[in-house]
This record gives sequence, C-alpha cells and structure tokens, in this order.
Amino acid sequence: MPLRKNGRARVMYPALWDVNGEQDFIAHRDYSTVEAQRSRPGCGQFVKALNGRVCNVLGLNAGLDTRIAEQAAELIMQRENRMTEKKTGNKSHVAHHYVPKFLLKNWHAESGKLIQYEWASYGFDAREYTAKSVAKQDHLYSTISDLGEMDVSLEPDYFTAEVDTPAGAVLQKILSSGISAINIEEREIWARFLVAQLARTPSMIDRFRNSTEDFFEAGVEAIASQPGRSGFREYVRANAPNVTRNISLEILPNVIEDPRLVQAIYSAHWRCVRLRWSKLDFLIGDRPLMHVGPLSSNFLMVLPLAPRILFCAARNSQSIESLMKANESSVVKTINKDTVRNAARYVYSKDHSHDALIRRRLARNT
Repeated sequence: MPLRKNGRARVMYPALWDVNGEQDFIAHRDYSTVEAQRSRPGCGQFVKALNGRVCNVLGLNAGLDTRIAEQAAELIMQRENRMTEKKTGNKSHVAHHYVPKFLLKNWHAESGKLIQYEWASYGFDAREYTAKSVAKQDHLYSTISDLGEMDVSLEPDYFTAEVDTPAGAVLQKILSSGISAINIEEREIWARFLVAQLARTPSMIDRFRNSTEDFFEAGVEAIASQPGRSGFREYVRANAPNVTRNISLEILPNVIEDPRLVQAIYSAHWRCVRLRWSKLDFLIGDRPLMHVGPLSSNFLMVLPLAPRILFCAARNSQSIESLMKANESSVVKTINKDTVRNAARYVYSKDHSHDALIRRRLARNT
C-alpha cells in the first residue's frame, strides 16, 4: 500500500456489528504511532500512555504506567497554557457531518430530499430533508481554548479536505464503473474513508473522550499525590478545563491514519452487491458502516452506497461469495434490519416503503 505524501500513518478497527463493537475498537487500538509522538506537545506521550491504560483494562499489562501518565499530564498542561494565546474563534463550519453529504445524497428522491426517521419526544417522526441538513452535530470535532473559543479547523482541514473530498470522487467512480475500476491510490483513499467512518460517529467520540478523561485523571492524581504538589488538581481544573476533550479529538487523525487499520481493509476482498430484482432498496443509518469479526482475522464489513448498491469487504473471499450468491430480497431484508438496529438515532430512506420496519426496530432514545 503506498504512503500518502503528508506521511501520516493510518488506522483500523476491530469493531463489532453493534454498539459493543465500539468498545472492542478502543480495547484493541494501539495509539502509539510515530506521527502521534512527533505531533503536538504532549500528544505523543499521552497516546502512548492511553494505550497502556487500555491494555491494563484488558489484563494484558502488569499495571498502569503512572510515570508516562505523569509526563503526559505535565506536557499537556504546558500545551494548554500556550493555547490560551491562540485565537480560535470561527463562526463557519460549525455543523460537523459524521455521515458525509456525498454519501447520503444518493438517497435523495426526485424531490431532492431523503426521509429521516427517528423516535422524537412526541413519537415516531419521518420528515424530508436534504443530505446537507442531516447526520450532523454542532462542534462535534471542535476543540475549545481556555478562553472558551471554539476551533473548528479539524472539520474543514482534515475531515473535509483529506477524507471526504477524496473519498467522494472515489465513490462516484465505484458507482459508475465498479470496484475494479479504481486504482491503487483510490483504493487507499477509500480504505481510509471506511476507517474514518467508524471513528467519527458521536458515540465513538464519546468513548474516546471517556478513555482520555480516565487516563489523564490518573496522571493528574499521580502528580498530585507527590510531596508538595497537592494543588496540581486545582491547577488543572483552573487552567485546562477542556484538555481531555481537546486531546480526544486531536488524536482522531492519528487513529484514522494508522497503517495497520487502513491496511487491514485495503488488503481485504472488495465487492459490490448491485440489486437487480429486489423490490426493496437498502436503507442507511447514522452509523452506516457495519462490521462483524475482528479485523485482525476474519471480518465482514458492509456499507450501503446507494439504495441499490452495497459495498462489502472481507478478509475471506468466501464470505463475500456467499453474500453475492444469496437471494437478493433476503440480503436486503437482513442488511436493513441490521442498519436500523445499529443506528444510534436516525435512519434514512429514499421512500416510505420501510416505515413499518423502521418503526418496529429503531431504538427509542427519548
């Protein structure tokens, strides 16, 4: 697999086909990449320490490396102090899409809109929106300075410029000419996009943040317990109230660019299921990429690309062949049930033919 010109590493996931897969991903992720260690002050030490904590939770290490945690806490505090001098206010790019517009717009009907389903406080809701208006959250990827200013740069500078824009062009080629038409560079771009789609969802961001907070607190406590440093806790609260949020977001490019994760998808078998006879179309949800099996061994990954096209990737070619040979209607029904079950809150459709299924299986979050 070729390296990108910017030299970043890449990523990959052992997630499962449901919400528990996110915990699996975090548990197996090794954050100690070269890029992380040479990026922002404190970040490299922190991600190495965070990986140590995850291994400790799994019982793979003898214990928590508090020395690294202490170093991470000290270095991150230095960095946060410098951030107070940086002007980060920006009123544009506030809405951050966790499912990109270029993918969702394939579910637009002739009206130029898709149908978004959710269980709202007043009941089951199905409304028409454009792809631009859904699957987004304000400041999802924004870091916050100690002055309370929001820095939205991660969304336009990384997710839009480096992930979504290149992947959008590859998707159009896949839809028009098939998987076999893309070249080596485009295959790498698409593999990276799939990794990003696993990492960027709100629920995964929350899990990163929780892990970051737990480990950073361990480092702070280790420092505060030293003689004469009991005031360090208060110093952190006063001078770096947003440190764990910021670091958990700033490691996202390193996660998404980790070579082991991208390589696992890149080197898998890829196919597209194109519906010919089925009367039903594919749905897409707010966590559209579904995955079974650890990526380190056998796995099957599916992503609806359009109402009549499903992308599939698997380590074992037989997994895909079995899917390709299955009855079309059975494949659509199975994928749609799992799409609805896997959704955190929203499901999207081109028409109302799936109303009953979505009403019956979509989780109620209110």
